[in-house]
Amino acid sequence: MRTLCILGVGALALGLVVLGPPAARAADPRFTPDATEACLADAVGRAAKTDCVGQSANACMTHPDGANTAVIGFCLGQEAQLWDTRLNDAFAELLPLERALDDSRPEGWSLPSRAKALRHMQRDWIRFRDTACQYSRLRYDSGSLANSAQLACLMRLTARQALDLEAVLEEVK
Repeated sequence: MRTLCILGVGALALGLVVLGPPAARAADPRFTPDATEACLADAVGRAAKTDCVGQSANACMTHPDGANTAVIGFCLGQEAQLWDTRLNDAFAELLPLERALDDSRPEGWSLPSRAKALRHMQRDWIRFRDTACQYSRLRYDSGSLANSAQLACLMRLTARQALDLEAVLEEVK
């Protein structure tokens, strides 16, 4: 029960930081995915794509108030959302392809379902990501960098998973 309360409070705090206080939202319309998308368009190979993670958040933080933890949280949260959208899009496109591959197996094959394995992997990955990023937050106790650490972790791990699923999607197509 205590763990659920801690996770619930953490999720609530994360939601507040992603949205940011009203002043940060009003003064902060400058986040765009352009830097990350431009980097990805030029990137060749996985390592180069991984180097693109955080580009838009960093560009967002060049604002004069960029050193403010609310702005940092806003920028990191926006890029985390960008990667979460890419992750969900890749998963949604990959799942029916895996189902089709499952259905195309010769009769009598007893291999586990690729689609079920994908869903199970993704659920386990979400638990891992949430736990790892909660740990990143807790390393700063209740300090001002706690939210930023958690959001940076969410951005980084979500981006890696999105890139992984996008690579699998390219292989399966």
